[in-house]
Amino acid sequence: MIRAWLIDDEALARKRLRRLLAETGRVEVMGESAEGTDALARLRDIPIDALFLDIEMPCLNGFEVLNRLEAKPPVVFTTAYDRYAVKAFEANGVDYLLKPVSPEALDRALERLERNRSADPARYRTMIERLASAMEKTDRQFRQYPRRVASKLVSCHCGS
Repeated sequence: MIRAWLIDDEALARKRLRRLLAETGRVEVMGESAEGTDALARLRDIPIDALFLDIEMPCLNGFEVLNRLEAKPPVVFTTAYDRYAVKAFEANGVDYLLKPVSPEALDRALERLERNRSADPARYRTMIERLASAMEKTDRQFRQYPRRVASKLVSCHCGS
């Protein structure tokens, strides 16, 4: 189960999203907040796997909330506006759902969240360590060769 938190200033949007998430059987909603400052205070002590985050809210917008979070969980942005899509993906959003959220779009977002969760960090750490070791070995191997190779222009007089 994905442990999620909902942040949206619209009570009806939170209610609908909570219902859709419950219907999937794949998400446990750990809680919800109607505004960013409440979410920041409450999320300090609650471990979550994903954040469903509205963008346009009073006080703090979704991007401000995300910037102030100490631990940055994967985020699915939920908004009525398509104009923030590029900024949302620049902020490493997992998905961008337009309201009203459709079950199909939500399913796609959950699949992305599950793929994110199934990525084994130890496997990636091992791959990075192997790559770093190979690069270091290659660097040592080529240190014996000069960094620059002198070239010489040879002119050819072929009977012309």
